[in-house]
Amino acid sequence: MNNIGRDRLCAERVRDLEEWRRGMEADVVHLAEVAEIQPPQELLEEPRIGLATLDSLFEHEDIEAINHEDATWITSHLLAYVAIYLIKKFEGRWAVDTDRESPTYARYLVELPAPYGGESVRIDVAQEVHTFLHEPMGRSLLQLVIRLEGKVAP
Repeated sequence: MNNIGRDRLCAERVRDLEEWRRGMEADVVHLAEVAEIQPPQELLEEPRIGLATLDSLFEHEDIEAINHEDATWITSHLLAYVAIYLIKKFEGRWAVDTDRESPTYARYLVELPAPYGGESVRIDVAQEVHTFLHEPMGRSLLQLVIRLEGKVAP
């Protein structure tokens, strides 16, 4: 994608940030329904309640062996969950990277307050989840969350 296309994409994402946020919240509720967490809205309000259930659910998911549509569903819903988990725990928010020099330019990121003041911590949760899902089976969602928490509260 050329620079004009990237700039256009960035502007669209900044404009659509609130819609993205609402979509991610809806995905967390939908994930709770699929995982039979009751009531589903509770996973959105208190994401920690679903961590053990989701950890065991994703531990043996073979993302390479399923069709593209299912893999996309799993990735997007897990992305939503991990992001909401971090946002709720650290009082963060969704942001779009508007720094043209950044490797995550025009991407949706989770922005969390710095642990000791200073610059906020930005995490590309989509990339983190993608990497996690391509780890060998036996992976731990709990370990992923702990590692991401460590970026904010070392």
